[in-house]
Amino acid sequence: MLVWDDRTSVESLGMTWGYMDTHDAETANYFRGSDVQCVLCPRNPDAGRSAVMGLETAYTISHHQKIIAVDHDMPVRGSSSRRRIVSFVSGLDLCDGRYDTQFHSLFRTLDTAHHKDFHQGSIADASVDKGGPRQPWHDIHAKIEGPAAWDILYNFEQRWRKQRGDHDLLVDLVALENLIMPPSAVTFPDDQEAWKVQVFRSIDGGASFGFPSAPEEAARSGIVSGKNNTIDRSIQDAYIHAIRRAKHFIYIENQYFLGSSFAWKADGIRPEEIEALHLIPRELSLKIVSKIEAGERFVVYVVVPMWPEGVPEHGSMQAILDWQRRTMDMMYYDIAIGLEAKGTIDANPKDYLAFFCLGNREVKRSGEYEPADRPLPGLGLPMKWRRTLGGS
Repeated sequence: MLVWDDRTSVESLGMTWGYMDTHDAETANYFRGSDVQCVLCPRNPDAGRSAVMGLETAYTISHHQKIIAVDHDMPVRGSSSRRRIVSFVSGLDLCDGRYDTQFHSLFRTLDTAHHKDFHQGSIADASVDKGGPRQPWHDIHAKIEGPAAWDILYNFEQRWRKQRGDHDLLVDLVALENLIMPPSAVTFPDDQEAWKVQVFRSIDGGASFGFPSAPEEAARSGIVSGKNNTIDRSIQDAYIHAIRRAKHFIYIENQYFLGSSFAWKADGIRPEEIEALHLIPRELSLKIVSKIEAGERFVVYVVVPMWPEGVPEHGSMQAILDWQRRTMDMMYYDIAIGLEAKGTIDANPKDYLAFFCLGNREVKRSGEYEPADRPLPGLGLPMKWRRTLGGS
């Protein structure tokens, strides 16, 4: 196991506290002395970063990879005694407060499923004893079978070799062909359930083993080199590939939506100092402009939380929201210029780029959980506002 190391974690009076609230120290203590190799893995600063940005990276930024790879029985029971590799990727936070259903309840599970699994990262003083609300969890994840499942496993091995360094703890599964089926398709090519799966990453040579150091070799591998570092930015490349080939619409869901800071307006900031440089927002706005020029209908739908997880009044959260606003402003400006150039001045840029926030409402029912620490009459939020919450 590679678990993000929250460097702010401290132990006091038998309790462990960390600014990022990841319970990493408790996880390591739980597995200590067992056959589980649990490694707390920090996010070390990239080469070429300033001292200030290096400290920020080391203490507040993770690799944000969420993967699980396991051995699994064969699709048809009894067909073979050998096992196969199955992997899981994306929104699988293995920590408290993440269990949820499609109902995303705010209050009705406080005395059942979430009574001991309460999590609320966006309201500072919320708790079960005060009656919630809990923070719903809406995420996307996938189970992968076939050769791509091995790519997920290889990614873990590269991470382990770079940051743990103990190669002897890794099992050479390829050499165990009598136990583990080598990479192979799990369906016939003409099966309607068959998918073509590729694995993309955003990672650098400081966190993954085996990256080429020579620029020419890196280029042949599709990896970018510069600033004494090599970077796999295949996630961005895959986004751009898909955006440029979309014909009618694009749908995006993410906890954050900010980037292309090189195109932001210099309104109280110096855009060149903000390293939110990835190209996705600008690619989207230019895609829309190209469709306007061609006289073709095209819409980009973006779903983001009202604010990312965290107390919205905090400085870091306000900075993220400001950067998101600047990103949206840049995109709408591009679209407005495109509409003006086409002569469609009556059109609204929001007809081409639309942002939405997910939310939930619940009406209090008789017999529902009553908090132990009930607020006094007249204090707190008006009742009509107590049942709405946007989550991430």
